Amino acid sequence: MLKSLIYVPVVVTLLATPNSVLFSQKIQFQRHYGEGLETGNSVQQTSDGGYIIAGSSAGLYLIKTTPSGDTLWTRTYGGASRGYSVRQTFDNGYIVAGSSAEFGYLIRTSPSGDTLWTRTFSRGISLGLWDVQQTSDGGYITVGTTHATVGDPSNVYLIRTSPSGDTLWTRTFKSGGDYGDTGNSVQQTSEGGYIHCRSY
Repeated sequence: MLKSLIYVPVVVTLLATPNSVLFSQKIQFQRHYGEGLETGNSVQQTSDGGYIIAGSSAGLYLIKTTPSGDTLWTRTYGGASRGYSVRQTFDNGYIVAGSSAEFGYLIRTSPSGDTLWTRTFSRGISLGLWDVQQTSDGGYITVGTTHATVGDPSNVYLIRTSPSGDTLWTRTFKSGGDYGDTGNSVQQTSEGGYIHCRSY
């Protein structure tokens, strides 16, 4: 059976909002990246005023731009993996959370996008990582979704790592519902704990 695939190209639009008119946005720039088979899932402004974008192409895809959105470099990592969250790290490199069909990934890069290390995480029959943040001690907190067995509801899965990406601890959160939970976002709190949001 043939299935049609629809690809959404990587499009980034920057809006300027005047302080006096809250809902009067002006487009400062709009850029399209890639050849049409790429998708964009996460964007963050970097310390130099440019942007870092994570998504997928023929693997996990990163794009670094100038403040005006022009491409400085692109990198593709892995085979069937997709990038869902990217953050700039304390040393101006990047940490990316992503997933393949079965595994969750963290990829740590230099400021120029070269791979410093890659960590693969698994649990049950599948694990996807949707968000990541560097913690105050230089480690990382990442959240995603895991399925224990075929047909079971999904659960939120939280992973805390060292600065080198080694697992320090994991936590599973179950709602008890019929359809399961998805961990969408995570952040370290001011007292050193963590807060995450989920959908079900």
